[in-house]
Amino acid sequence: MLRLSPSESPFYIANKKYCDSLTFLLDEKDIKYSGSISSYGYDVSFEISYKGRRYHFNYHKHQIYDGIGIRNARNYSYTNFRFDFRLFDIMKINRVFPFEQLLRKAEKHVIDGQFNILLNKNTPKRTLNKLVAFCRTTEVVYLTSSTSSTKCAINNLNLDPWEIIHLVEKHLIQRPAHQAKNRL
Repeated sequence: MLRLSPSESPFYIANKKYCDSLTFLLDEKDIKYSGSISSYGYDVSFEISYKGRRYHFNYHKHQIYDGIGIRNARNYSYTNFRFDFRLFDIMKINRVFPFEQLLRKAEKHVIDGQFNILLNKNTPKRTLNKLVAFCRTTEVVYLTSSTSSTKCAINNLNLDPWEIIHLVEKHLIQRPAHQAKNRL
């Protein structure tokens, strides 16, 4: 259920319309969600299980202005999600600190002058190529993989949750070596 702060504002109407299209998809699959909608943004959270993995989503938009007037406002819209498993070769995207590459004995890649990617040494080129495809399609803000989970934020708000899951499964989830050999 979403908490509404109704208003005649065109911002509220646009935010409500976006959230209505998202919640329509969730209602079709009987997925429970919670959050809020106002003129300043929205916040919609829910979980989806897929292939034994739990994906936690948060579609979020907020507005900040400097107090001088709405004309100086900045909109921040993104989709946060996390899943409860680790990506083994991928450490971080766009959260790379100067000495982390040396501390972790990792390789840093800069793609399109936009994505800073930190990978384990000797990561296959194919993994890097798939990761770059994921970054470009989803407009990654950041991705961090720890020992137990992976967190990500993207800017592409045109992707529904199932499209995001499909992209994660296609580009980021790696099959164990014995499965990959069996496919050859």
